[in-house]
Amino acid sequence: LTGKARAAYVAMDSDDAINYDDVKQAILDQFEINNEMYRQRFRSYSAQEDETPRELQVRLKDLYEKWMTPKHRTKEEIGDQIVLEQFLKLLSLDTRTWVKQNNPTSSKQVAEMAEAFMAARRSLNQPRRWRNYNSRCCSWGIQCRGQDTWGSRIR
Repeated sequence: LTGKARAAYVAMDSDDAINYDDVKQAILDQFEINNEMYRQRFRSYSAQEDETPRELQVRLKDLYEKWMTPKHRTKEEIGDQIVLEQFLKLLSLDTRTWVKQNNPTSSKQVAEMAEAFMAARRSLNQPRRWRNYNSRCCSWGIQCRGQDTWGSRIR
């Protein structure tokens, strides 16, 4: 081992350093190789010029399996992960940033966190609507047709 991989190995407890899975995980952590990285690669991947359709399918399937780890998750967990990702995409930038900082693990947690964030931001003198509310959009901090639902920052 050399470089970052060696540094990860040397930093390990001697009892953990004899377990292959622990060493592998420490090295992956050191290089920041995780499910989120594979999700980003999966979502941003574009076919190479010399890549055949079969090669493209194999590459996408490999990225998907590293992202979702279907051998270790149920169909419901995978479905919820996809819903969680889409839900985060639809939240306003402020809400999405705050929710992601709190590392939700389910779409239900995203909804709860988003509601808590928006409740904390809600003005005392406005019962349930945001200032500068766009009537074509919903009132809970979700982007509709590419527009931020509250327009400007709430003071």
